[in-house]
Amino acid sequence: MFYYFFFSSRRRHTRYISVTGVQTCALPIYGDTMFRIPGGKIICERCARYEESDQVADVAPAPLYLPPRLARCSLDNYIPGCGASKKALDAVIEYLDAWPAIGGLIMLGRMGTGKTHLAAALCKDLSLRGVKCEITTIYSLICGVKATWGSRDADEGAVIRRYCDVDFLVLDEIGSQYGSDAEKIIISEIINYRTEHDRPTAIVGNITVSEAKKSIGERAFDRIKDNGIIVAFTWQSHREFHK
Repeated sequence: MFYYFFFSSRRRHTRYISVTGVQTCALPIYGDTMFRIPGGKIICERCARYEESDQVADVAPAPLYLPPRLARCSLDNYIPGCGASKKALDAVIEYLDAWPAIGGLIMLGRMGTGKTHLAAALCKDLSLRGVKCEITTIYSLICGVKATWGSRDADEGAVIRRYCDVDFLVLDEIGSQYGSDAEKIIISEIINYRTEHDRPTAIVGNITVSEAKKSIGERAFDRIKDNGIIVAFTWQSHREFHK
């Protein structure tokens, strides 16, 4: 079962001032500084940046499909367990703030470090700006395309277009596919189209950079990386931090 989100848009305010007081925005406190906006509300740092942004003014939020586990993820409930994980959170927030003038996002490293959590949270925030996002596993994408082979009723092109046409695509569990030449051709075709049409792609996986290049092809990897960022998740599992 998937959750279907219609996020309500927030009204943009053109000015705010730093204050101390009780936070009145809906999000948990983010950052050390609170801001007072017209009307007297006291909001956190991230909400203040969002309220000020011209990019989100008068934009209808985009619907987003997420499975229940990912539907609970947000940037605000990602709890860093060490300095490195705090830097990863900051990198994703910087990526969000730079949108759309940025390339792809690569998040690779150890299991249980919050990569998929941050990817889902990023999709939710971008959806608030009207950005059409999709998060799927690389295995699901490949299986969806292969299911059309030899079928008179299924259209391979329609499946590929689905992943080409969204504004922001997250491919999770990179490395879980077989890595065959046919799979690399499918992935390369999608990545190439997205790159040519300025549609960033994110990849997430419990593997290294060299393993990711081998898994999806070096050319596809480099296209995702172009004008983007790589975030390494090298610390121990969050499950260990929060036992």
